[in-house]
Amino acid sequence: MKLLTFIVTICLLFSCTAQKNNEILFGEYSSIKKSLDYNIILTSNFTFRYEIGFNESLIAKCNGKWEYNNFKDSLILRCDKEDSLANLTSTYMKKRENKFKILNKGKRLKNGKIVLIKYKNY
Repeated sequence: MKLLTFIVTICLLFSCTAQKNNEILFGEYSSIKKSLDYNIILTSNFTFRYEIGFNESLIAKCNGKWEYNNFKDSLILRCDKEDSLANLTSTYMKKRENKFKILNKGKRLKNGKIVLIKYKNY
């Protein structure tokens, strides 16, 4: 019985931590790297908008659902499926799944050399 109580307590603690970490992620992140502008908006209903631009021109974009990985302290952006004609447009994002490491308690996101800084909370 004590083992069962211990296991339930641990599960509750991890679920509470995940909820708090999710809440600190909501907001808008942006970076300018080598003339490329990266912008991500993470909403509380786990949807996102990801845009990449160059000199204020849109290069690629996608919308979809995001997921927080508590154990790896990262998030995964999965772009929604689009109709077959959408991938022929110039702004179609070919990489449909992007993984970002969460840094500084949700203030920064990193994907390879791309570092996004949170500048707006929701």
